Amino acid sequence: MMDTRHCPRAAAALSSSSKPPLAQALQHTPAAAAAATAAATAAAAAAAATATAAKAAGWQQRASSNSRYQKQQMFPVRLRQQQQQQQQQQQQQQQQQQQQLQLHRQQQQHQHQQHQNQQQQQQQQQQQQHQNQQQQQQQQQHQQQQQQQQQQQQQV
Repeated sequence: MMDTRHCPRAAAALSSSSKPPLAQALQHTPAAAAAATAAATAAAAAAAATATAAKAAGWQQRASSNSRYQKQQMFPVRLRQQQQQQQQQQQQQQQQQQQQLQLHRQQQQHQHQQHQNQQQQQQQQQQQQHQNQQQQQQQQQHQQQQQQQQQQQQQV
């Protein structure tokens, strides 16, 4: 499980239970949303192409001389072809969804890494400032000691 304390987007996506996991993951990344839109468009185009191909096959069979017999013979072949096309489309959609999820996770990890880097830089800066302050205090103490020694020498 990912730590979402430093990633409000991820926390919001994970807490939203009304949407399916893919929609939750994609709603916060414009690039992923654009990819999802492209995938949906491609799926619709593929479905339209399948329907057009089926119509064309039907018209060709009607035009033939022995159409009823040929339709009976060709029906299982067309059905098998349509099923194969649908399976391929589903596999492509699943692959696109997986790629989008991977992209989203990579973006979240990158944001989390940036946040950790910022925290480390802040800690290093604070430590450096603290060390600088300590060095300045030590220098001031050394100067005060030198002044005291000079005063003692002048008094003698």
